[in-house]
Amino acid sequence: MATLLEYLPDEILLIICQYLSQEQTIFAFFNLNHRLNSTISQFLQSLVILGDTHTHPINSRELLSLIGPYLNSLTIKHTDLSTAKISLASNIQELTFIHTQSNAIPPLNNLTDLNIIHGPSFQSIMTLFSTTNNLHSVYIDPTTPLTIPLFSPPKYSTIKQLAITLQSSKDFIRLLGMCPELTCLNLNLYNWDFDE
Repeated sequence: MATLLEYLPDEILLIICQYLSQEQTIFAFFNLNHRLNSTISQFLQSLVILGDTHTHPINSRELLSLIGPYLNSLTIKHTDLSTAKISLASNIQELTFIHTQSNAIPPLNNLTDLNIIHGPSFQSIMTLFSTTNNLHSVYIDPTTPLTIPLFSPPKYSTIKQLAITLQSSKDFIRLLGMCPELTCLNLNLYNWDFDE
């Protein structure tokens, strides 16, 4: 007598999934029926797209096309991903770039948390002024301490929580002027030059 995989209890299906990668689980079980979608929902919460030699970024991008609307968080590491591809994760709340050139961040209505780790300095600063998202919390860990430029006309950010590494106390003072709505600041100041 043949037994369909679909008739196995959820617990057995989840044990099977433990032996599969996230990609394999989703390509094997996603969108077959509502029950299987619910069973593997934990694999639809977050996605890490890697660009190193140990992974297959093409499969990860295909996976993003498949499950993008279901994701809560997206991490992009060591690879560039176009704004159009990032837009496929239309409901994410958290977006993380690691060792990645963060291009323009697409309008993501639910995006509240942005993390830029070892990213380029100027683009890291410019994320504070994104008006296309509902950013609340930003974590910036640049490759070198950031210098806050004098913007003309002045720029203002609505960010509430910020973790950042700055070059000097002058940058800190400029930051406070540009982010008047800050309620929480985690500051790493590279050069303590308050005496100047």
